[in-house]
Amino acid sequence: LDKGMNRFTVFAPTRYGETIRNAVIFTDTGEEEKAIALWQDALKMNNNLEIAYLGMGKAELRQGNNKEAMESFKLGMHREYYSRAFERYRKEFMWEHFNKIALGALAAAILAVVAAKVIKVRREEPGVVGMAWYNMFHPFNGFYELKYENKGKMWFSLLLLLILSVLYVLKRQFTGFIFNPDVDASDVSLFGEMLYIALPFFLWCIANWSLTTLMDGEGKFKEIVIATAYALVPLVLVQIPLILLSNVITVQEAEFYSLLESIAYLWVAFLLFVGMLTVHQYSVSKTIATMLLTLVVIAIIMFLALLFFSLAQQMLNFGTTIYNELLFRMAEG
Repeated sequence: LDKGMNRFTVFAPTRYGETIRNAVIFTDTGEEEKAIALWQDALKMNNNLEIAYLGMGKAELRQGNNKEAMESFKLGMHREYYSRAFERYRKEFMWEHFNKIALGALAAAILAVVAAKVIKVRREEPGVVGMAWYNMFHPFNGFYELKYENKGKMWFSLLLLLILSVLYVLKRQFTGFIFNPDVDASDVSLFGEMLYIALPFFLWCIANWSLTTLMDGEGKFKEIVIATAYALVPLVLVQIPLILLSNVITVQEAEFYSLLESIAYLWVAFLLFVGMLTVHQYSVSKTIATMLLTLVVIAIIMFLALLFFSLAQQMLNFGTTIYNELLFRMAEG
């Protein structure tokens, strides 16, 4: 009632609101075909309506259209429901392609046995790649040979960084939706990933070299770079298995993904510890202390870098202001 306008106003749902309301009702009552049709109408009016994708996914899931439900839940960014649909679709797929899966597993086992034989034959004189593999499982001997027998190569260390950067690009693009729901593949760049990996890597090397130089460390900067790069090998090797695993497991099985990733990071930390211990010829306690102090030095370097850029920006703004003021005065004159 509007006394000032002397009018009686009746509010009614818009076509958009009425469509959503009816779609929700049909979804709740189990009338999937009508619900899907209405959700599709709602999406024509608002292509970013997440509740519509959720409703369509639920309806398709009840109809047994698991693959279509997965697509709807993915568009609606609903990980839990996507996992439910994927679990059902995975079961169907395995039953339909059981023979192919079994043959593939057998072929992979045979290739693994052959690879193990080849590695065993060539273990006596490992090459550059073989040395990185050997260093993973025999870190004390491996890092000793890297330092004192010059078996570590700088070019291979930089290559490891490049490979790790490429693998991180692949990981962000091809990791399963359950573990990577918010990444737009068009926003991923090799340069950005290289910066994300190379910057912490070289910060660690510079900070560690700067610190250990003052603490009687025997490691040269080149040796620190090589040892740090070779310590990253487990992280390089685990990326492809993580990508594959993320595409075949559900939310309830995410612990396997986290466990594999955690093992890789712990392995890297252990190799890095042994590498720093061997390169600098420190005791265990001194190695731990210098590694912790290295993190402190990294924080100081980052703080000083931010302070420098902040001061440089202020000086640039000050210079620009003076320049504009001089131009204004000359124009007036």
